[in-house]
Amino acid sequence: MGYITELRKLVGTRPLVMAGACVIVVNDKQEVLLQLRQDNRCWGLAGGALEIGETLVETAKRELREETGLEAEHLELLNVYSGDAFYYKYPHGDEVYNVISAFLCTAYTGEVVRDPSEVAELRFFAMDQLPENLNPPERPILMSMFKNNGQHITSPLEAKDKKQKILNELFIQDFLLHWDAFQPVASRGHEKGETRCDAMLCD
Repeated sequence: MGYITELRKLVGTRPLVMAGACVIVVNDKQEVLLQLRQDNRCWGLAGGALEIGETLVETAKRELREETGLEAEHLELLNVYSGDAFYYKYPHGDEVYNVISAFLCTAYTGEVVRDPSEVAELRFFAMDQLPENLNPPERPILMSMFKNNGQHITSPLEAKDKKQKILNELFIQDFLLHWDAFQPVASRGHEKGETRCDAMLCD
């Protein structure tokens, strides 16, 4: 039994603050993986409640594995969501105020396999063609992330390459900026037949 299930035996359906995690899986085609929930027939993200002793990253990985069959190789924390917009009443009457840590996953292994007890269907959607019947607690998350429909989601490897490119450009700009200061020294050294490579070691 899960922590929330055990807690419900004590408090019934009254509102609970429920901490958890969800995972936004994006494939190489820049499509996002959504699941059609069995309970409310809405499309949502893989995710669930934090269990006792778990970290949020462990929760995200576990829920992704259980609900989709995928193993996350890398997770990037995007944001933590809470407040009135994340209140939800389940079809069976349980009420919660969700506190959701949303993770982006672009590096994963495995084949997509649904958990039939919770998931009716798994499907990748283009970011500008998300279904209208989104799961209420996850709609604000998806809308905030994909407010510019079709935007490119940067993978960790792409981010590393982009950072290196920026550093290279900054180095070249700095080198050119200081080159004029080096020129007279280098020229004087050349005229005297001296090697002045040390001039290039200035800060």
